[in-house]
Amino acid sequence: MALVAIIFGSLVALIGAMLSIIVSGEPFRMILEMYVSTGFAIMAMIYLSSFVPAIRDGNANLFK
Repeated sequence: MALVAIIFGSLVALIGAMLSIIVSGEPFRMILEMYVSTGFAIMAMIYLSSFVPAIRDGNANLFK
């Protein structure tokens, strides 16, 4: 379940980065934002699924 959330977070970060490069035209800022967003998404999902059993069980029931 964490893997699905990490992939989804990465896609959202990638779409946001593409939109920002289209609007601003700064490739270095795009790369930075993509890494930061993806990192936060991965850290949040690992943290929630590892340390909060209620959320982990809720996700397991939600995506059965």
